[in-house]
Amino acid sequence: VVTPPSVNKSGLAISVQDGAIQYSLAALKNVGEQAVEHIVAVREDGGPFLSLGDFARRIDPRMVNKRALESISRSGGFDELNPNRAQVVKGVESILAMANRTSTEAEIGQDDFFGGGNAGGEELPLQAVEPWLPMDQLAEEFEAVGFYLSGHPLDEYLSILPKLGADSWDDFRAKALKGATAARLTGTVTYKQERRAKSGNKFAFIGFSDPTGQYECVCFSETLNACRDLLETGKPLMVRVEAEVEGEDVKLRLQGVELLDEKADRVEQGLEIFLDDTRPLDLVQSRLTNRGNSSVVLNLRLPDQLEVRVRLGEKFTVNPKIKAAIKAVPGVVDVQDL
Repeated sequence: VVTPPSVNKSGLAISVQDGAIQYSLAALKNVGEQAVEHIVAVREDGGPFLSLGDFARRIDPRMVNKRALESISRSGGFDELNPNRAQVVKGVESILAMANRTSTEAEIGQDDFFGGGNAGGEELPLQAVEPWLPMDQLAEEFEAVGFYLSGHPLDEYLSILPKLGADSWDDFRAKALKGATAARLTGTVTYKQERRAKSGNKFAFIGFSDPTGQYECVCFSETLNACRDLLETGKPLMVRVEAEVEGEDVKLRLQGVELLDEKADRVEQGLEIFLDDTRPLDLVQSRLTNRGNSSVVLNLRLPDQLEVRVRLGEKFTVNPKIKAAIKAVPGVVDVQDL
């Protein structure tokens, strides 16, 4: 198990803590060793950071710059202090402003006037920002880390793969080694490297990731020209591939791609949403699309253990992306398929 980086636990190197691999801050994009050494030294000198404001008052802004703070935020490095990564990224300028102000005050000796210490002083003012949706948060995490750490954008799609006629990469690899030559797979695009053949035609190597692993496809000019607009980093796709086996290696040729959400929208589904009170209803409603043929049921537990089950209708669009967005609403207890 690999746990995301943490300003209170991670160091310069990847370590093992409580049986889990603790990811390093220095392994993040745009975070240098000097910045990590400084964060660790401050933490060891004064104890764990208690809040974002505490972090801002204790770091030297000359050692930890804006790009490093944004990368740490996107990766989940501040989750223990504030789990709303979108709000923290938006507040990076505020972190630096407080760090600069505190550093200046310390240089002219005003820290004693304000009482000194690391735990006191003003808290960091942050704008109200709605948290990223789960898939958006994972995309930001991928941007900072280079791969998915806390989950995968396609986790919610696994249960409908049979209905889509798709294999996971892990399953198809096993089938290919036994003779299978073609498949439908799903994946998010992780990279695209275009090249030019001697003939002058362009081709590309496309990297994909699904919850079971990562795979690469070669994409020749005709398919590349037809699909180039869809082959964007982070985009969830259904892909058609042909396989060729060389020893234990399974080499894939891309034959076509489709938007995964468009395919998922055509799968008949339904949701039951479990709530303990009515406060999340507005947010749940905002994430439901009343344009489809799927049913949605609300299961509301009222005081005195009274349970009310309300069928909202059968004209909703329901897909894994929408399901994940509803699951992420604060106050939603559970979301289950009907």
